[in-house]
Amino acid sequence: MRTDNVIEPGPAPTHSRKEQCLIVHVFRVEEGLGNACLLEFPDETCGILDWGTQRPEPLDSALQIAGRGEIRFIAASHAHADHTLGLATLLRECKKRGIPVQRFVYPASTLNKESADLTKARVAAMECGIRMSPVAVDTFQAPPGEWKPPYLAWADDRSWEVRVLSPSQTDTAIAEMRALGRSIVPGNETSLVVLFRFVDQQSRTGLGRALLPGDATPATLSFARETASSFSELAMDNHMFLVPHHGSRHNLPAWLQDHVHGIVVVSSPTDSPHHPSSDALKRLAEWSGNSNRLFCTSYAQCCATAFGGRARAADRALVQPGSCFGNVVVRVPRSAPAELKESSEPGDRRRSFGYCGHVRKR
Repeated sequence: MRTDNVIEPGPAPTHSRKEQCLIVHVFRVEEGLGNACLLEFPDETCGILDWGTQRPEPLDSALQIAGRGEIRFIAASHAHADHTLGLATLLRECKKRGIPVQRFVYPASTLNKESADLTKARVAAMECGIRMSPVAVDTFQAPPGEWKPPYLAWADDRSWEVRVLSPSQTDTAIAEMRALGRSIVPGNETSLVVLFRFVDQQSRTGLGRALLPGDATPATLSFARETASSFSELAMDNHMFLVPHHGSRHNLPAWLQDHVHGIVVVSSPTDSPHHPSSDALKRLAEWSGNSNRLFCTSYAQCCATAFGGRARAADRALVQPGSCFGNVVVRVPRSAPAELKESSEPGDRRRSFGYCGHVRKR
């Protein structure tokens, strides 16, 4: 398997009779706000985007999957602890279990704050001998003759790729300097916007694509849209969408509706009064066109507050805090609609009490 930074011309992609697919694992994070995602690629390698949990169960699950091959990348979408809390442990466990990791990437250094989880993760990568680098749209792993946007991973036969659409190096640097002056880590404006796509799938309806924007702000998402507009093959249309900032209404600009065509997943905290917001859930249910395509890892407090009183006595347990769908696994085929592969909790039982739809009159 190549580990260099140059993509050379090669033969046109070929596919077996069994259609290739991406498997996206979104793990439930119990510590509060947080993302922990694993991308299982068609060749049984994988990539990990964020690891905002210290729970052993998702770590063991992720490393069982990763142990089948190697990890193309471990990436932090941005420096906040709810996306980086468990990264140092993850990196050290990979080393301990003999699981190869090609590189560790991140959008901001956070070296002004020694105690930051991302700084600790960089120390762990150094101690484990794992290559690491900041990533920005304009500089990282661009193939010959092309300056942006960068690759995070690609198939040896060029049949699929993972790219970063935002932020720019300049925006990241400005955010770092502003954070330095306040002795904090850089914020959501540095969040990576990551696109997986099957290279030969040119459908404008998002087939064979997944968009994972971390906690990207509207400005960061807009820059991703500008990047995509410069490269027609990188349209943000997708069939699997991980909702930015855990369903915050402030991070969900209306224009995103044009790009969401399939499964929508909210990595939501348990019993939070703010995430996901009721406005965001209502909007997402409309965007997905079918509430059965909207999945939250945990049950939202706004759902329980609004609909708990409508529950029958026998159903009141369903509107209490806890998992909605728990760990969510989504299958994204090359040329067919994305589908829920499995979840660890029967979240459909809660649908009648939440903003995801099917609210029954009692």
